[in-house]
Amino acid sequence: MTRLGDLHAAALGDLFADAAPKAGVTRVAAWLARAQQSGRGAADQRALRSALCTSTMKGRRGYRRMIDSGQTTTRVAVLDGPAGIADVRRLLGARWGEAYLDPAATLHALHAIEPVRLIDERLADWLFCRSGWAPDDRDAWQRRQTWGLLADIYLRDLSGLANRARQRDRPRLAETIERGLDTLIDRTPLDAVRAASHDRGVLLCGSHAGAFRIGRSTLRAAVPGLFTIGAANEGEGRLTTADPVRALYQFTKHLRQSDAVGLIGADGGYGEAVGEITVHGLPLPIALGPPTIVRGARCPAFFFLARWSADRIRLDFTPAPTVDPAMPAATWNAIWLDAYAQHLSAIVTGAPENLRGTSGIWGKIEDALMRADAGDHR
Repeated sequence: MTRLGDLHAAALGDLFADAAPKAGVTRVAAWLARAQQSGRGAADQRALRSALCTSTMKGRRGYRRMIDSGQTTTRVAVLDGPAGIADVRRLLGARWGEAYLDPAATLHALHAIEPVRLIDERLADWLFCRSGWAPDDRDAWQRRQTWGLLADIYLRDLSGLANRARQRDRPRLAETIERGLDTLIDRTPLDAVRAASHDRGVLLCGSHAGAFRIGRSTLRAAVPGLFTIGAANEGEGRLTTADPVRALYQFTKHLRQSDAVGLIGADGGYGEAVGEITVHGLPLPIALGPPTIVRGARCPAFFFLARWSADRIRLDFTPAPTVDPAMPAATWNAIWLDAYAQHLSAIVTGAPENLRGTSGIWGKIEDALMRADAGDHR
């Protein structure tokens, strides 16, 4: 276990208090605990998802109405927020002490949770049917899928605690946390990205899969000058999405004129043009922002995945197709979409801990499944 030496528990307690969410987490935490311990798992899981929808996010009443009206089926997006972090702490029985700062031990403890389903039922069924696992192994598959989601939330929290420790001038506490994180993450594949960006820009295209949150924060720390597209108030190195078309133009221009590294969500909604891919027979709309950037900047690109493997994270960078400037835009877009569809298909049939099931591409899959159930194949 990581020892804090002469660092006081009170200091750690202050950091946790700083990060505590405002309201609603008590009810959610209670349902999490009950879903873990009770024999009436299905009823408890339904209650858990209801609590997540109604009590833990800004604008929760409007979100609840969206779910009731069928406008969205992403029921657990709040797990990516402060409330989800608090739930993971309670689920692990953390007492604001040293054990929470030992990622290896905490990730091991997470394996002991019951196979609670925290993602949409249709999505979970669809993913399992394509996993290649035997029907009798459904609980084991579900346990690993849930573990991957909660583990990513936990590591995101740990990274945030390290940042707050530095802000409060507690460098030794920050270093203790960061050393634990460093033992979990294999950054070696970053060498390929650095080599590709020697004299030109490089685009990294991520998806909401694997250890998505901690993978993104690791990239920010490891790649000087990394820039992304996000909300205007999300910090330096971001281009605002207030005007998506202008944001894509600025992104492309920056890559074309520098050796910087850009990160964008390949499953995001950047730009106005939309194409379609087919993943295991399911048609999904995909924004054409990333291939538009690559074509305009004439830069190399990689599909990025922070992949879980044996309780450790490997930063994987799969080379994306290389653009031919003479190629018509429609032809290039088709090549890009085909490559991205293959990338996603491999994730879907891969290790269940890399199937986060919340936000991004998973919401698109949920929507497609809902339309298929309703007989709408538009």
